[in-house]
Amino acid sequence: MSGSWSLNVKLGPDEKTATLTLQQEGERLTGSIAGSLGAGEISNAAMTADEVRFTVSLQLEGQTKEATFTGTLSGNEIRGAVTVVGSAPGTFTATRARPN
Repeated sequence: MSGSWSLNVKLGPDEKTATLTLQQEGERLTGSIAGSLGAGEISNAAMTADEVRFTVSLQLEGQTKEATFTGTLSGNEIRGAVTVVGSAPGTFTATRARPN
């Protein structure tokens, strides 16, 4: 999972892009996000064989909101759902730009 990922998030009619940077040490996953969604450190990250889940605070509609990403890893791509407190659920795709 370690590396730089190009993140595309679709929330309602809006599409936002960001860079997701992940570091994996065994089953521990840390990282950060930066882009049109704001910038922040991920938290509550967990992963199993091919699933990843993490939470990050994003800048949406002029407010800071907590978003939970849950996705499935397939090769160099993660696809899944994003849930934002107080908003309709959305989807995301992350493509590995370069491994670490």
